[in-house]
Amino acid sequence: MKRWKQFWAKTLFLIVVLAAAGFLLPPAAECQAAKKVCTIGSKSYTSLEAAVKEAKKGASIKLTANTSLSKNIEVGKKLTIDLNGMTLDTKKKMIWANKKGDLTITGKAKSQVKSHSDYWAAAVSDGKLTLAGQITWTGAVYSDNGELTIKNGTFKKTAATEEQASGLILAVGGELTISGGTFEATNMTAINCPSAGSLTISGGTFTGKGIDFDTDEVPSALSYNGAGIGNVTITKGTFSSPVDIYFANIVKISGGTFKKSVYLVNNSKNKITGGKFSKNGGKPVITKL
Repeated sequence: MKRWKQFWAKTLFLIVVLAAAGFLLPPAAECQAAKKVCTIGSKSYTSLEAAVKEAKKGASIKLTANTSLSKNIEVGKKLTIDLNGMTLDTKKKMIWANKKGDLTITGKAKSQVKSHSDYWAAAVSDGKLTLAGQITWTGAVYSDNGELTIKNGTFKKTAATEEQASGLILAVGGELTISGGTFEATNMTAINCPSAGSLTISGGTFTGKGIDFDTDEVPSALSYNGAGIGNVTITKGTFSSPVDIYFANIVKISGGTFKKSVYLVNNSKNKITGGKFSKNGGKPVITKL
C-alpha cells in the first residue's frame, strides 16, 4: 500500500510539472477562440472577408484589430469599411467594387492600408469607390470606368520597375473626383488618367519624385489624356511637379498652385481664369501639335 501511495504521489507530481511546462496542454489554436478582427453592429467576425460576405446593403464594418486579407474581396453592394485606426495588410490581394458596388473606405488617425508593390490596394470597375478619413495608403488605387472619389488620405508608393509605374492613382475612363489628400509618387505619375473620363480636383497636394521610366525626367504630378471628349476642372490644389493635360475637350483652371510647368496640349478649349503658375512667365504652356 505504501509503495502505491508513493507511486501515485510521484505520478501526480510529474503531471503537475509537465502541465506547468505546457507539455500536456492542447495546441493554442484548439484552446483559444479565433481572434475577432471586425464588427457589424454588435456582431463580431474573425475576418473582413466573412463580414463583407454577410453584410447587408448599407452596413458599416468597423475593424477592431489589425488584420490581413487571405483572398480578394469583391463588393457588389453599398458598404462602408471603417479602419478605425487599425492596419489592413492586403497581402497581394485587393478590395474592389464591381458595377453594383458602392464602397466607402474610411478611418481615423493611424489607419493604414498596406499593399504589395505589384498589386492594387483598392480598385473599382464600373461601380463607385470613395476613399475618406485619415488613412495612410502604401499602395496604388485603380479605377476602370468607375466613379472614384478621394476626399482625404495620404497616398504613397515607390515604383521599382516600369511595370509598377502605371500611376499612384490610375483612372481609365469614368469619373475621378479629388477634394483633398496628399499624393506622393516616386518613379511614376501621381495622378494618371490615360484615356478619357472626367477629372475634377478641388484640393490636395500632388508630387511626382524620382525618375520616370519612360522619359527619364521627373514624373508628373498629373497626366491626363482626354481622347478629345474628357473634361478637366481644377479649382484648388498644390502641384509640386509638372502637369500635362492632352486632348481634353474642355480644361477649366480657376485656382491652384503650380510649382512646375503646366502643359496644355491639343485641347479643344482652355479656360484659365485663376491659379498661381511659377514657371513660363506665370502662365501655362498652351500649344497644338
